Amino acid sequence: MPFARPCPPPRRSGRAAIARAGRLALSLTLALAGAALSPALAASPRPAPPAEAPRFTAAEAAAQRDALRARGEASLAEARADLPADAPPPPAMAPDFLLTNQTGAPVGRDALAGRPWLLFFGYIVDQSLCSASLPRIAGAVNILEDAGVEVTPVIASIDPAQDRPGPMGPALARWHSRMEGLTGEAEALADLRRAFGVELEQVGVLPDGAPIWIHGGLLYLVGADGRVLAALPPLMEPRRLAEVVAHLL
Repeated sequence: MPFARPCPPPRRSGRAAIARAGRLALSLTLALAGAALSPALAASPRPAPPAEAPRFTAAEAAAQRDALRARGEASLAEARADLPADAPPPPAMAPDFLLTNQTGAPVGRDALAGRPWLLFFGYIVDQSLCSASLPRIAGAVNILEDAGVEVTPVIASIDPAQDRPGPMGPALARWHSRMEGLTGEAEALADLRRAFGVELEQVGVLPDGAPIWIHGGLLYLVGADGRVLAALPPLMEPRRLAEVVAHLL
């Protein structure tokens, strides 16, 4: 599906307009990067799903975990420096919500409790958009698994009309066997976006009539207890992202 050139957003005045334009420009950059990378990604190997048996001994995994954490503080400082100056602060706690995953099962904050999760907002079925971030997230999750740190990658849909249980499954499996997609009622998804300060704006339509959305593009690390530990840039290299996650957990 081709990516149509977006229309300019409505004009606004003052500092708020400049800040909002910066956030939306970041999301548009992500969308364009995803569209540009999509053919190459389709031809390249996906991050391998985690093996059923551990690839490393406990001692080897611990050594990898220590190596990640040794770089974690510096990588976190670099990540924070890369955030837009006007990026909205994340909530202290992930809000309660009730959505549906790719199997049709209900998913809420309590269902994700007990294991840290990385939350991203974007398209799921249409992988010509937002595909720049997902392989990086999946790669970081694999690096963390090798180090004995289990994190669930979660993507909340911005396009529930297309992102439905069933079709989401194969799309998510392209990136990682444990990636969980969230879809559901538009208002429930909007509540989740609002809690994280994620803006969404329609900027055009595709030839088939489907809307083109630009949206906030940060990545959020949520702890096993539901506390939001960090907001991070979405295009971090997998190793650097894994270092930050290992440091914060």
